[in-house]
Amino acid sequence: MNLLFRHFAMAVLSALLAGPPVLAEGLLQGRIDRLKPARAVTGTLPGPVQVLGYAVLSPDSVRTPGGLTVRPGERIRLEVWWKLTDRVTTDLQGIIWMGSAVASARLEDESGRHVRQWQIGEVNRQIFDFVVKPQYTREAIPYFFEPAEQPFRIGYIDPAGARPLECRAGVIRVAPEVQVDPGALCLSNNADISLAKRMTGVRKITFPEREPLKGASAGNVYDELTDGIFSGSGNSNWESVFWGAGDRWGADSRRILFELVQPALIQTVVLVSDSPYQNFRVDEMVVEVSEDGVHFLESGRYDNRSRAQERGLLFLTVSGIGRKARFVRLAIGHDASATTLPVSEVFLFGSPVP
Repeated sequence: MNLLFRHFAMAVLSALLAGPPVLAEGLLQGRIDRLKPARAVTGTLPGPVQVLGYAVLSPDSVRTPGGLTVRPGERIRLEVWWKLTDRVTTDLQGIIWMGSAVASARLEDESGRHVRQWQIGEVNRQIFDFVVKPQYTREAIPYFFEPAEQPFRIGYIDPAGARPLECRAGVIRVAPEVQVDPGALCLSNNADISLAKRMTGVRKITFPEREPLKGASAGNVYDELTDGIFSGSGNSNWESVFWGAGDRWGADSRRILFELVQPALIQTVVLVSDSPYQNFRVDEMVVEVSEDGVHFLESGRYDNRSRAQERGLLFLTVSGIGRKARFVRLAIGHDASATTLPVSEVFLFGSPVP
């Protein structure tokens, strides 16, 4: 009996010294086939866990010729396939980054079994929920006509250095934050729009009351409204014009007047305001159009106050105008807590008419 116990004890000790069990190759391949991700990942993470692939699940997404397309602000599910390649003795935190959206959760399988309980070679799936919010840069400028691919990264927190280990995992097709009619042209000839979709439709820009101030890297206050959101510096806040705020709406008028080269059917107006701080923002925009520059007709209003807590690039948009005009006038306003009204860019979309 003692001899049998000693053999059993030696077997247990040998197993412990050998480390965690390794999944047999045939069984591993079977698990991969059953859990095959929709898209494989070629990059590797410098750690004990690898990302094999991912799949995007979204009940509200639409199928377009370019693939599955999701909408900004939509909550989606991202399935990630992990593979354990070395032993893990502590908790890991899985992380997904997409622009300013971040989702994190303890790295575990669908049953809640943590990664340190997995066998080496084991492949498991984990689901992350997050809200799609594109991040715009000089290399990834806002788009208005077609969906664009937004990159995202998958990684986890390294328990030794508490440093995220990440790889650029893939892309998700995201619909425009502001959708413009594909047949329209950018009449204001903004530098961020492709040459095929813009024209020199503005004769001049004026400020009926007083000129705004210009940001740290802005050129002049007129060209700054159409030369690109990020322009030379890459900082949309520096590439802005701005007004100080009065103590109530209308206390200090701030209007921008666009005179067109020829009459046009105005469809959509987009004002981009960079709001890095709570008190830097534009809360309201009123769009007026005129054929003679004297008699103006209000054609739309955008109230941004319900989104006063949001930071970053804000797109104040009036769509479906459908009016012929030679002049477009914008009046911008603010909530009582704003001190500065920054304007990075103004886009006029429509089509010239005889």
